[in-house]
Amino acid sequence: MRNLTMITVALGAAVSIAPLPALAFDGFETGNKLLQICESTNFYEVSDCIPYIMGAVNMGSLQVVGQPRRWCTPEGVTYGQMKDIVVKYLKDRPEVRNEPSAALIWQAMHQAFPCANSVH
Repeated sequence: MRNLTMITVALGAAVSIAPLPALAFDGFETGNKLLQICESTNFYEVSDCIPYIMGAVNMGSLQVVGQPRRWCTPEGVTYGQMKDIVVKYLKDRPEVRNEPSAALIWQAMHQAFPCANSVH
């Protein structure tokens, strides 16, 4: 009985530390990868799309004192709308999808919600 308990514990520990490929996040190096993830039918992949976009949007929204804002998001814009804006931007520009995904998110937001004195 003791051996069975030891085997069960060892097996449980091995399974709990084994990598889970379906859950592995390998980053969004390019717009191609971001578009693939955002349009995926795999729940685990697509569930990374909006949080990644929101992280890039939040970082891009930080304003340096004395510098103009990058974009001016209107009140009430949802995360789903931002995802739609980014996906449309990527689909409409296949020639730039090899560029870093965060930069493409910033460009999509700038185009969708320009400010009078924004930087690009």
